[in-house]
Amino acid sequence: MGVAFHISAFLISVSCLVFTFIQNRYDKPQKKIYMVMVAILALNTVSEAAVEFAVPFQAESVIAQNLILVSKYFYFVLHAAVLPLLVYYVLRITGRSHRFTLLKHALFLIPVAVVDVLMLTNPLHHWCYYYEPVTFAYHRGWGVTALYVISVFYIAFFIGTLFSSWKAITQKRRLAMSYFLVMVIAGILVQMVLITARVELLAEAVAFLGVLLTVEDEGDLIDSDAGIYNRKAMRIDLGNLIANKQSFKILCVKVENAGVIRRATGSNNTDILASMLYRELVSIVPRYLIYRTAPDTFALILVGKHRASAEEAVHKLEERFKKGWSCNHTEVILSATIMLATVPEDIMTVEDAFNMTDGMLPLNHKKLLIGKEDLSYLIRRRMLERAIQQGLTQGRFEVYYQPTFDADGLRLVGAEALARLNDPQLGQLMPDEFIPLAEQIGLIGDLDDYVLYAACEFVTSGVPARIGIQSINVNLSVVQCIKPGFVEHIISIVDEAGVDHARINFEITESVDANDYAAMGAVINGFRQNGFRVYMDDYGTGFSNLRSLFSMDFNVIKIDKSLLWGAQESDLGRVILENNVRMLKQMDVKILVEGVETQEQIALLKELGVDYLQGFYFSKPVPENELISQYKYLDVPA
Repeated sequence: MGVAFHISAFLISVSCLVFTFIQNRYDKPQKKIYMVMVAILALNTVSEAAVEFAVPFQAESVIAQNLILVSKYFYFVLHAAVLPLLVYYVLRITGRSHRFTLLKHALFLIPVAVVDVLMLTNPLHHWCYYYEPVTFAYHRGWGVTALYVISVFYIAFFIGTLFSSWKAITQKRRLAMSYFLVMVIAGILVQMVLITARVELLAEAVAFLGVLLTVEDEGDLIDSDAGIYNRKAMRIDLGNLIANKQSFKILCVKVENAGVIRRATGSNNTDILASMLYRELVSIVPRYLIYRTAPDTFALILVGKHRASAEEAVHKLEERFKKGWSCNHTEVILSATIMLATVPEDIMTVEDAFNMTDGMLPLNHKKLLIGKEDLSYLIRRRMLERAIQQGLTQGRFEVYYQPTFDADGLRLVGAEALARLNDPQLGQLMPDEFIPLAEQIGLIGDLDDYVLYAACEFVTSGVPARIGIQSINVNLSVVQCIKPGFVEHIISIVDEAGVDHARINFEITESVDANDYAAMGAVINGFRQNGFRVYMDDYGTGFSNLRSLFSMDFNVIKIDKSLLWGAQESDLGRVILENNVRMLKQMDVKILVEGVETQEQIALLKELGVDYLQGFYFSKPVPENELISQYKYLDVPA
C-alpha cells in the first residue's frame, strides 16, 4: 500500500511540473519556488518508494539495506526544506516578500539550517534516526522530533502570513492556500502518529495539485493571443502591493494611432501591435510585470530595483517612439502617450490605477509624457465615467425641479426638470460636470430619456397641475437632437406615458455647427407641429446668434443670467439686456430670464416686460417631494 501511495504522489508531482512547464511562465519568482517544492516532493516520493520496495529484502540483502539508508538520508535532507520554501511562496503570492530584510532571512532560515545539519551528519551520530544492526528496524531519534517541532514553527509562520494578508489576496487564493494548509497538517499529523501510514507525501502532492489548479494555473490571467498578462492579473498584483503598503511606480503606454497597424497589414489583428511593443517593454522589466489593459494600452509595474530606473525607462521609451517600427515589411510611425505614476503619492487605490490606464486623454493633447496634473484629470474623468454608467444602471440619478413663475403676478406656472447625480465616491455631482462627459461617452441619450420618463411620471401623478404647474421643461442634448428619428423617439416616450404634449416643453442649447442648422430646424418644427413648446436655452452666453433666432422657430427664448447680472453691474450691461429683450419681443417670442435672485432684478425685468422668471429668489432646484411641500397650499384647477 505504501508503494502505491508514493507512486501516486510521484505521478501527481510530475504532472504538476509538466503542466507548469507547458505554461512557459516559470520565470515568475513564485513559480520558481513552486517548482522547487514540487521537484523536492517528487524526489522524496522516489526515495520513499525505494525504501518501501527494499524493505521486504532488507534482512537478506546488503544492497537493499544500503538502498534504504541512502533513500532515507536524501528524504530527510530534502524534505526539511519544503516548509520554509512554502512560507516564501506565501510571502510571494501575498506581496509581503519585500518586508523580509537580510537579517530576517537569516533568522528565518536558522531552524531549518540546524535540522539540515543534523540530518546531513546523522550517519555520524544517529540523533535523527537509525536502523538496528540485525533486524534493520527503523527507529526515530530526537532529531526527527525536532524536525516536527520546527515544522510547527513554519506552519505557524505560514498561517500568520496568510491571515495577516487575508485582504490582500483573492478569495480563490485564500481557499487554495487554506486547503493546502489543511492537507499538509493532516498528512503530517497522521504520519507523526502512525509511522507506517505513509500518507504524508500523498497529502502534500494533492495539496500542490490544488495550488496548481487555483493559483498557478494562469489561463484566466493571460491574454491568450498576445501571451501578456491581462487586466485581471494586474488587478491581483496591484491589490497585493497596495494592501501591503509597498511603494512602486506604474508606467503606462497608450498607443494613440494603433489604426496604422491595420492599414499597414490589412488586418484587424491588434496582437501585432502587442508583439511589437512587447519586445521593447520586456527589456525594461521582467515579463511578469507587463500587462495589457486594452488593445492599445500597456502597463508596467516598477517595483524594487526597477522602481529606481523608472525615469530611465521613460526616456528609453520616448526615444524609441521617435523612430519607426517594422510592421509587415513596412515602417510605421507610432504615436504614444507615456504616463508615470507613483504609488501611493499619485495613486492610492487599484481603481485609481485603472482610471489612469483607461481614461481618455485631454482634448488636443500633444505631450508624449504627461504629468501629475494630467494624471489627476484622467483619474477624475474615469471616475466620472463610471459614476455616470453606474448611475444609470443602479438608479443613482435623481430628477430635481426648479420652478418658473409668470412675471405678471409672480404665479407658479412651470418647472424645469434637472438631473442630479449622487455618487458614493464622488458625492453630489453637478450637471455642468457630467452632462458634457455623458455626451462624449455616448450616454447622453439614456440620461435624457431618464429625465423625460421621470417628468412624464410626475405629470401623470396630477400633482403638478394641482399646484399650478402647467408644464414641465426637459433639456435635450443637441448631440441627440440631430440624430435621425429623434423626434419620433421622444414622442413615443411621452405618448407611452399618456401625457398631453402641451404639458411637456423642451429646452435646447443653441450650440450647433453651421451644417446642422437645417437638421436642428426640422427637429424644432417637428416638436411644434406635435403640440410641444420649444425653448432656446442659454441665450446670451456666446452660443446664440441671429441666424439661430431667424432659422429656428422657438416658442420661448431663455435669457442666461449673465445678461441679467451684467445689467446690474454697468449701464452698458443694462443697454445690452434692454436691446435684446426689445428685439425678442418684436420677434413675437416669449421670454424667460433665469438667475433671478433679488427684488431689484424682478422690478427691472417687470419693467422690461419679460414673460417668465426663474432663479434662487424663488427656489433652487429641489427634489420632487420638496417641490410639492413648498407649493402644496395651492389648489389650482387642472
